[in-house]
Amino acid sequence: MTKPDVLAQLAGKVGLDVQQFMQIFESDETKQLTLDHFNRARRLGITGFPAVILDDDAGYRLLTKGYRPFPQFRPELEEWLEL
Repeated sequence: MTKPDVLAQLAGKVGLDVQQFMQIFESDETKQLTLDHFNRARRLGITGFPAVILDDDAGYRLLTKGYRPFPQFRPELEEWLEL
């Protein structure tokens, strides 16, 4: 979901200041950070969403890309969390 009006509405529902949210959402810095995030995802081989990426001292690791029910990847996630 990237429609600003919908995101602003959701931000308000969780108690965020809607004007401040929109100011940050529409800022050049936020746009650049978003672009950086998508570029990093592409470098990791992610071509679709949702995706779960793990990040630790060893770097990034793709846990799952595309829809996968949580019970299917939960054991891998729990193993990573125990490291």
